Amino acid sequence: MTKQGLYGLPYAIDNEVYTGRYHPSKWTRNVKRMARAHGPDACLFVVAPDVVADAPATLEQFDQWQPWIRNLGLPVALAAQDGIEHLQIPWDRFEALFVGGTTAWKLSEVTAALMHEAAARGKWVHAGRVNSRERLDQFRFKPHSIDGTHWTKRPDIYMRRWHRQIEERKRNRCFPFYHDVPTWQPPEP
Repeated sequence: MTKQGLYGLPYAIDNEVYTGRYHPSKWTRNVKRMARAHGPDACLFVVAPDVVADAPATLEQFDQWQPWIRNLGLPVALAAQDGIEHLQIPWDRFEALFVGGTTAWKLSEVTAALMHEAAARGKWVHAGRVNSRERLDQFRFKPHSIDGTHWTKRPDIYMRRWHRQIEERKRNRCFPFYHDVPTWQPPEP
């Protein structure tokens, strides 16, 4: 069954930490407003506040905010940041893995393994800062969803551009479709 919100679409809520516009009271008001407007059942995830490229600090933020999000009846996303692979990941406390971090870390083999593990555990896998097909193609493991500033600032332009690129790939078969490319798998032991 597909989750459907106000406009017949599922939704997710980020926290604006990466943009520098995060403010706790503004964010909490926004989360509550979005849940009321679109319904909690249509929500894919709410990203707990994080600290860019700092996994230990992100886990501290997650410990603070995860109960608050959960108490609203919303699914929680943990923002994976550089170095999280060296820490104890609280897999049973979130429904989605939001892949943040630096570009190099995000596109690394370690992160592909982390994304694979999350999907194997039934978690939704989302990647942030994906503004082009080229960036999406760089991921070794395919996320379920993506976002980027292009999508929010000019969806009218970027959705048309994305659609044109997909149609061109269909016509020319010059480059594999994203869904045709095998996703990362752990190496055989």
